[in-house]
Amino acid sequence: MKLIALLFIVSIVAATGAAQWTRATGPSSARIGGLAADSVGHVYAAGDSQWYRSANNGDTWTSMPLTTPEWSGGRFCVGRGGKIFAGTENGISRSITFGESWEDAAMADTGVTAMYVGPDGTVYAGTAPLLPHNTWRAGVSRSSDDGASWVQCAPFWEPSTVEAIAMTPQGTMFVAQISHISISGSIMRTTNAGVHWDTVCQCANENIVALAVGPDGTIFAGTMSMMGPGGRALRSTDNGESWTQVQTGEQVWSFVFTGPGHVFLSTTSVYGSTDNGTTWRWAGPGLPQAQVLSLARNRNTLFAGVAYDGVWRIPLIEVTGVEEPGAPPPAQFVLSQNYPNPFNPTTTIRYGVSRRSNVTLTLHNILGQQVAVLTHGEQEAGYHEVRFDGTNLASGVYFYRLQAGTNVAAKRLLLIR
Repeated sequence: MKLIALLFIVSIVAATGAAQWTRATGPSSARIGGLAADSVGHVYAAGDSQWYRSANNGDTWTSMPLTTPEWSGGRFCVGRGGKIFAGTENGISRSITFGESWEDAAMADTGVTAMYVGPDGTVYAGTAPLLPHNTWRAGVSRSSDDGASWVQCAPFWEPSTVEAIAMTPQGTMFVAQISHISISGSIMRTTNAGVHWDTVCQCANENIVALAVGPDGTIFAGTMSMMGPGGRALRSTDNGESWTQVQTGEQVWSFVFTGPGHVFLSTTSVYGSTDNGTTWRWAGPGLPQAQVLSLARNRNTLFAGVAYDGVWRIPLIEVTGVEEPGAPPPAQFVLSQNYPNPFNPTTTIRYGVSRRSNVTLTLHNILGQQVAVLTHGEQEAGYHEVRFDGTNLASGVYFYRLQAGTNVAAKRLLLIR
């Protein structure tokens, strides 16, 4: 009996462990500051002087023949019909061949520091013209014909640089800029396509480096301190009228939404929220301890650009407690780490099956003895979750085991009372 229990424990321990980010082979650069994904599954990554594309979800990468690959924040955006726009130190480059070839599109004498595509397909570019540092002027231009022509839609704010652009589903545009005189960041807002602008957020001694808008119009801003290490995440739920701090401690580089209320942010790691930023939890197991400069989602995979360490990726289902709502069935059987873990007294276990299967999820103690059956029966292909209440169990280490057809996996959980 002891031998059977020992073999059970060894087999479960071999299958346990939280999901890990893995490094994608290919892109290597001091800074992977720009990531994007298009509608057909290509992923784009911008480094200091070399930019890359993957057509197979990050398995392999090829360098892109950009005509002006100079670094200017490495900004990408994806327009209508799969057109890709890239902001560089010498203007905007455009590709109509999914990154295989590029052409100069506009603003040849201008550093393009932010790119964005609005809900109607209009492309926006934030600039910092190449003038002496103390006379930099920030502006925003737009193109409604896929980059064929551009018009200015914001006054030049000088001397400053546009850091980020975002727009709500209702058409309100927000622009983050940094003043080179006051060394402070601000967010400008227009509700009438640039006819009038007002300042809705000012951050003394902080630069606002990231903006993002969720499907419901919630706005997020990420800052970095100009006086030393640190930064914070800000949120507005009233179209920019007021802002609240939702996370603090580290510089916030990037945001990405994966569904209503589901958002990730990056600092020196990655954190996720399923309640629109009210609470956050760590989602960076396996990532190196370095600045995560950019995030992007390609279908069911989350990508991260890491300073001095290339591009990393993880399936969304594997990121602690945050998946893409309505995602198609997984390509293979998967069991996620429970969240929270440790827990008291409840936790959630998520898993995915690639085809209709007879599924059994059981809980076992350290001796291998089954103490609970959490689910049993036939289930459709897709992602499922079970909420477990450990009120009647003693504190300690337990193992949960999932079997779906011939597939078996197990992980460890810790109950603390």
